[in-house]
Amino acid sequence: AHAVSVKAGVLDTVADRVSQRVSRLYRKVTDLEHVRVGQYDLAAVQNVRMHAKNALLTAMALVKVDGEQIHMG
Repeated sequence: AHAVSVKAGVLDTVADRVSQRVSRLYRKVTDLEHVRVGQYDLAAVQNVRMHAKNALLTAMALVKVDGEQIHMG
C-alpha cells in the first residue's frame, strides 16, 4: 500500500476537472464549507442525513417533496 500525506498552510487548486474514486471519504471542516455551483446533484443508494441546529432551504420557484411517507414537526 502507498500513502501520501500533505500538510500545507494554504492549498489552492485550479483545474478544468477533478475526479476522485474512493471506497470511503472522511472530511472534517471545523469552521466553514462554502460551495457555489451551477447545478448540485446528490444521490445516495440508501439514506441521506442532514442535521443542524437550524436548517434553511430557499427556492426561487419550486420546492418538491416526494415520498411514500412525509413526517414534519
